[in-house]
Amino acid sequence: MSSALAAAYTEKQVGAVALEAVFGALAPRGAGVVLLDGSGTMLEIAEARGYPPDMIERYRRIPLDAPIPASAAVRSGRPVIFESREERRRNYPAIDRELAETRSGAIAALPLIVHGKVLGVLTLSFADERVIPEADRAFMLTVASQCAQALERARLFDAERRAREQAEASLAALQASELRFRTVFESRMLGIAFWDGERVSDANAAFLDLLGFTEEDLRSGEIRHGRLSPPEYRDADLRATEESRARGSCTPYEKEFFRKDGTRVPVLVGGTLLRDGTGVFFVLDMTAHREAIEQLQASQRMEAVGRLAGGVAHEINNALQGVLGFSRFVAKALDPADPVRADVDQIERSARRAAEITQQLLAYSRRQLLRPAAHDLAAIVASFEPMMRQALGPGRRLEVRVPGGPVTILADRGQIEQVLLNLTLNARDAMRGDGELVVEIGTSESAAGPGRSARYVTLTVSDNGHGMDGRTLSQIFDPFFTTKAPGEGTGLGLAVVQGIVRQSGGQIFASSEPGRGATFRILLPAAGPELAPPPHAEKPALPRGGETVLLVEDEDAVRSYIGRLLRELGYHVIEAATPDAALAALDGSGRGGAPVSLIVSDVLMPAGGGEAVGKGAEAWASRLGVPAVPIVYVSGQSDEQTARRELAGRAAFLQKPFDADDLARTVRALLDGART
Repeated sequence: MSSALAAAYTEKQVGAVALEAVFGALAPRGAGVVLLDGSGTMLEIAEARGYPPDMIERYRRIPLDAPIPASAAVRSGRPVIFESREERRRNYPAIDRELAETRSGAIAALPLIVHGKVLGVLTLSFADERVIPEADRAFMLTVASQCAQALERARLFDAERRAREQAEASLAALQASELRFRTVFESRMLGIAFWDGERVSDANAAFLDLLGFTEEDLRSGEIRHGRLSPPEYRDADLRATEESRARGSCTPYEKEFFRKDGTRVPVLVGGTLLRDGTGVFFVLDMTAHREAIEQLQASQRMEAVGRLAGGVAHEINNALQGVLGFSRFVAKALDPADPVRADVDQIERSARRAAEITQQLLAYSRRQLLRPAAHDLAAIVASFEPMMRQALGPGRRLEVRVPGGPVTILADRGQIEQVLLNLTLNARDAMRGDGELVVEIGTSESAAGPGRSARYVTLTVSDNGHGMDGRTLSQIFDPFFTTKAPGEGTGLGLAVVQGIVRQSGGQIFASSEPGRGATFRILLPAAGPELAPPPHAEKPALPRGGETVLLVEDEDAVRSYIGRLLRELGYHVIEAATPDAALAALDGSGRGGAPVSLIVSDVLMPAGGGEAVGKGAEAWASRLGVPAVPIVYVSGQSDEQTARRELAGRAAFLQKPFDADDLARTVRALLDGART
């Protein structure tokens, strides 16, 4: 038994060896090894044999103060032995009933004691009443003693095993932690450095590369706090240090560090104090983040300027509509030889120049409603080539390179010509004396998503002027940015080009170096082969009519001009200065006169503007059960809503200032379309 117990390493194994010994020597009906749990208040069966299974389950875990011999032996530390059923019944009636059911006779409970400490109890029950000889009693005590010693060894072994496993787990966790830290430390995700209060004592490659230092600088102790941190961040650094002392770490904050060469780099920095008083801090390069914020702010500024530009253009276009319209009336009334005619023509030219400037403002702000159509870009460039040569001026050469076949784009021809003119003027101003401008057209494909590509027509405009440095190149598309002397440029030329290209669904890229000229590469979506430029058609005679037109315009001069023009074209005109007046006139039309056949309405007016007129007209038509009245919307500033109305088929849009031809043909087209 002794050797078997010595080889037992768990409580269950010890219990099995002890029971094997007592069953082999004493042949009891049942026996068990019951142990105190860790709390010292409960008894738990470690091993049992011979007892009915249901009895084992009932007594698998019982309180130490339970009225049974096993509990009494543990509490007293002395053996409890009953040789007769009567004696057992008298002392433990509760357990006696269960033992009687198993026909047990004598019982024994021997405490398992080692070094004066009771670990549990060895229990035995015999099939009959008997006088237990001293030799058997001595054997049972021996088994209990050796069992207790073996249990102590097993527990020590188990404690040692758990301690060893815990140590191994702790070591593995430490190694994994060190590996994770080393992975982060050696990665280039962010800079990490250790600081001893005066200098950086260790740092990873990301930290050294970010600030331009070397391993030699690190070993020599040259990387010190005073060398890294600009003086204006002294208060922020002190607050971070105080927070680290109070909390163990500081909240990350933005600042700048000096590089080795004296330049600055924006960083996000945070740190933690270590137990030995040193610290570790991380440094994250914020250059890209700062650039993104600056780009966002610039975009917001440009959007604000765009809104302002759109609003200004609207007001100016309203005024120009009256100037251009009435100047045409005056010109028609004068004899061609009248000297005043030249003054009127000059007024018209000046007004048209102002209209071109407002068109540029709208193009920049992307609030201009483009009229895209299929055009051969090579044909546009070819027809516009004389204008480009004139814009370049004498002494400068223009070379145009176009492919053999047509390259069709879907764009507004006038706006593409504006792009060509602005880029030509920009190149002219960049050339000193003689120079050359090359305009080249080609095609390109670009990724448009997984497994898809998009075809583009490329327009490349290159000059051999003085070029630009990186700082200038980064600002060329900013509105009102110019390198020219005061009074020599508005700074809108390239901003307008960018606005037109983007509004046309394209992209523009610029490259340049000082002394090497500049290149502008524009990508415009290519039109499919099913779209071909329409053949040139003769402009038909100015159409006339006799229908009733409701004119809604809050600007007196504009309303007077449009009303007069429509009357000269033969239409009967009802004028209204507000949407409410217009809807009232619409309700009264047809009573004693011709009903309203078409509405010409300004878009931006008080009390709802053109939208209120449109909705009111729809409600009027629905109420009377008649077709909706077609509407021509006019405005100094186009917008998405008017474009959507136009696409509906019963509306059109004219952007102020418009010509008499534009208004006459648009009105006639809508009236004729309403009849079909």
